[in-house]
Amino acid sequence: MLAGSLASTERELYGALCDGIPVGIVSIFFGDDTAMINGLAIAPEFQGKGFGKDFMLQLIQMLRARGLKIILDVNSANATAYALYKKVGFIENSIQDFYEKTLTPNSRQ
Repeated sequence: MLAGSLASTERELYGALCDGIPVGIVSIFFGDDTAMINGLAIAPEFQGKGFGKDFMLQLIQMLRARGLKIILDVNSANATAYALYKKVGFIENSIQDFYEKTLTPNSRQ
């Protein structure tokens, strides 16, 4: 995610600090009038202490000030993240199923 975001002209990375210590990171993809938040991560030792909520509220404020519609990409199976996003005001308006292919050690694809 980091390498792709750094190379992209449509994505920006933002970090959250607490007393100069990195506590979180997020990737935001920018369209013409939208911003899609994805890849939010809070360091394990800072989880459950309000850092994710504060980070999201600051991101929302920044994106609204830029006049952007905010879209969120989240895995609904991640109950902790899902609850956080609902807590800061996101509502579910569409659900998409994702599929995965389990690879075995001898598999080529």
